[in-house]
Parts: sequence; C-alpha cells; structure tokens
Amino acid sequence: MGIVNVFDKIIPTKYSTNYKTYPLSIGLIGLPITLVLLIAVLPFSHTNLTGISLIILSGCLFGLHATIILRAIYTTEASRIFPVVHTHPLFTAFLAFFLLDELLSSFQWAAIIVIITGVIIISINPKQQIAGTKVLLKALLPILVSAAILGTSNALLKPALDNSSVLVTHAIRLIVLFAILIAFNLNKSTVADVSNWWNNKKSALGLVTTNELIAQLALISSVWAISLGPVSLVSAILSASGLVTVATVLILGKYMNSIVNEDITISTVSFKILGTLFIITGVIVITIVGSSYN
Repeated sequence: MGIVNVFDKIIPTKYSTNYKTYPLSIGLIGLPITLVLLIAVLPFSHTNLTGISLIILSGCLFGLHATIILRAIYTTEASRIFPVVHTHPLFTAFLAFFLLDELLSSFQWAAIIVIITGVIIISINPKQQIAGTKVLLKALLPILVSAAILGTSNALLKPALDNSSVLVTHAIRLIVLFAILIAFNLNKSTVADVSNWWNNKKSALGLVTTNELIAQLALISSVWAISLGPVSLVSAILSASGLVTVATVLILGKYMNSIVNEDITISTVSFKILGTLFIITGVIVITIVGSSYN
C-alpha cells in the first residue's frame, strides 16, 4: 500500500482544487470493479449472515477511516499522515488481545511498540516551537482517531474470515467502502470536477484507475494474510508500507516537490530517517519471532 498512498497524495495535489473530488473518483471507479469481482467469485465462495454482518461493519469503519485520511491528505504532508496512520497495529493488537484471545509474545509486543515509536518520531517537526507543535498535534489527532478506526476494522476481519472466504470478504468490505466515499463526497461541484477529468484530464482518471487496481491487489493480500495469522501481527507487518510512502515522497520532494508539497529540510528529514530505522528494527524483530507467540 506504500505506493498507493503516494499516489493518494499526488493525484489530488496535481489535479484537484476540491478535497472531495478525489475520494468521489475512487468510489466511482472502485465500485464497479469490485462488483464485477464479487459476481465472479461468489459461486465459488462461502459466507453466512454472521460473516456478512461483520464484513459490513468492518467496511463501514474502513470507509470512515478513508474519509478522514483523504480529507487530511489534501492539506497535510503524506510523510506525516501515513506514519500516524500506521499506528493502527497498536489498536488492532489491543482489540485482538482482549476480544479475539490472540496472545503475543513479549518480543512481539516490544516490536509493535518499537514500530509505533518509529512512526511517532517520523511525525515530529523539529522546527516547530511549542505553539506550533500543539497545532501539529491538533491536526494529527483526527489521523490518530482514524488509525484506531482502521485497527478496529482490521480486528473485525478475523472473525469475519472465520465465516466467509477471503475474496468475498474483501469484495463486500470494499463495496461498503466505495459506497461511503460516494455518499460523503457526491455533490454538484465534485460531479463537475470528475466530468472535467473525463473530458479534459483523462490522465487523472487513468492514474486513479491504476492506483485502484494496485490497491485491490494489496488489500486482497492483506485480507488473505489476516486469514492465515494473528491479525495484530499481520497489521504490524503491513505497517511497514509506511516506509515506502515516506521514502518515496521524500525523493519526490527533492526533485518534484510541486506534486507532493513536502518539507525536505535536513532536520525534518533526519527525524523521518530516525523514525524509519525504528520501524525497520521493529519489523525485523517481529518477522524473526514469526509465529512463536504463546
């Protein structure tokens, strides 16, 4: 999802003046693609009422999370948003521990804490004074809330997958997500913007479509991984995609900053690199420990 997150920043920055246009385009393009997928796999899949209910609930939370993030990314650096988003394994781990009876070893808990510490360090702006830091923290608070929402959504996937196959779970969840994005962002202005993209900026719609197809593959993989292992562990490993996002936007910021609007001063980049090292360390530890939880 790292590359997907990068394009989530580039597309609205380059093509849109309304923060609701890009989320609407995602919904309009993603919904028919996912409906086709659901129709294709349904005859070969299984589910039940319990599974569908849990998937819909997970999808609603996923949609709420996406709505918050896609609003924030319009005005905030991607290298600050997505590290905070990737604190979601902490919330997933707590939910899995208390609700799903998933037990993690002390090494795995330590690795999760290291990963969370890393993404927090990346989010620090060393140039900010106390007042500026408070403003930044206030701006990041909705992102932290969205991370908790995403963690809850992921935690619900585990019991949903006990009752439904992977592709059905993925498809229904994303259908709910896209329906929410359309419902929250559909108005005359955004419809006019998408129509303008269709008539005059087909490259924008091409990027949205490509990004959506990549996202579909990434999300299918994540749902499949959750079906095989503890959701808290899978979420922690998936959070490493934040590394790709941060590294890519910093490189783009160096050479094409107009499409990402990143702060690339030495002090800020140093904090982001330090946070990245924390994340790498945590991922290495959690990978080595593997499935050896109690």
